[in-house]
Amino acid sequence: MVVFGIFFLSPFLVGGAAEYLCCRLPKKRWWRWVPLLVALTLAGALAWGRYYGWSDTDHAPIETILFFPGLPLLGALLGITAGFLVWKKLWTPQVVKHHRAGEQWKRWK
Repeated sequence: MVVFGIFFLSPFLVGGAAEYLCCRLPKKRWWRWVPLLVALTLAGALAWGRYYGWSDTDHAPIETILFFPGLPLLGALLGITAGFLVWKKLWTPQVVKHHRAGEQWKRWK
């Protein structure tokens, strides 16, 4: 459970918070891409370093590349997606339409 928390939940929470803040705070749209680009660049650098930095053979076993950069990258990408969906749900304008007198207001998506 500790390994799951370190390698999946931590990048999930950091990615979600970073994406939410990059969507919510700045006015420029290009800031929304920053967490995704940072996660992909960091994961690519880690995978390259793990693949060519293995000392006893020419290349690292594929399991080590999938476990260390792969699992945190999956957590970060899912966190980034969750952060974007939370931001979109909370801050997208809702259209409210009133049908007839005496009926309830309905929200249209």
